[in-house]
Amino acid sequence: MVDVTALEADCFWAWALIETLRHTGARIEEVLELTQLSRRQPSRRPHWSATSSNGPKTD
Repeated sequence: MVDVTALEADCFWAWALIETLRHTGARIEEVLELTQLSRRQPSRRPHWSATSSNGPKTD
């Protein structure tokens, strides 16, 4: 028996990878870095430094 849903997902991601490489000119190593970065847990720190003037004002 063939799992059509899994086959469809595999085919989609293969197509998405090929199209990403084709349209961006990225190397396979760069695309693999994107997938590794997307699997990391996001940092809980804010994007600004506590001493930065770009952060929210604390009056």
